[in-house]
Amino acid sequence: MEHLGLVGLADSGHDRLFAALTGMTVGGASERTVGIVKLPDDRLDRLSVMSNTEKIVPASFEIAYVPGLAPEPGKGLGSRLLGTLRDCDAICFVLRSDGVDPEDDLATIEYELVLADLASVEQRLYKQQRLAKGDKSLLAEIAVLELAVAILGEGTPIWRSDLTDEQRVHLAPVFLLTNKPVLLVVDVPIDRIDEIDSIAAPLGEGALGVCTEI
Repeated sequence: MEHLGLVGLADSGHDRLFAALTGMTVGGASERTVGIVKLPDDRLDRLSVMSNTEKIVPASFEIAYVPGLAPEPGKGLGSRLLGTLRDCDAICFVLRSDGVDPEDDLATIEYELVLADLASVEQRLYKQQRLAKGDKSLLAEIAVLELAVAILGEGTPIWRSDLTDEQRVHLAPVFLLTNKPVLLVVDVPIDRIDEIDSIAAPLGEGALGVCTEI
């Protein structure tokens, strides 16, 4: 089953999005909350009628909600909770747009993920450098880890870097948060729903505008 991490700043609406997708409420949760999203498919209903099958098992994926980060960079929940997303296959960022520039929210969230990744890469690099004294086959991985430390140290997520796919393979054992596929979702207030496409557009072609108030 695929795993999707759901991240947003406080009041970003990602709690409402989680509730809409899973039917679960998170309230004032301070820990990661996991739910299952079932994907509706009318074809299953038709097939069940044709085959006289009572049990229908729709496609589904797991979604992990992480409580809202603080709006100031470096003052969020830190690597402890963000680290719980390392088992996710992709991460969804829910960004605010009500009186806030969604791109500012994106920069803040990316900064938190970069800090968490930098600590992980530095720890891995230290370990591999010690092991490399007796195992020269680790030198290729060490070279990439050193590049990753430099990139993350500048505040740049790995997904915005120029690392090749071949180089990123060496980062797989670290399960970096900023090396995962990302989905950008902009939560648009209901009184601006007519502008939903134009609000999400500056974030790129793949950004999706939603209204969690509906």
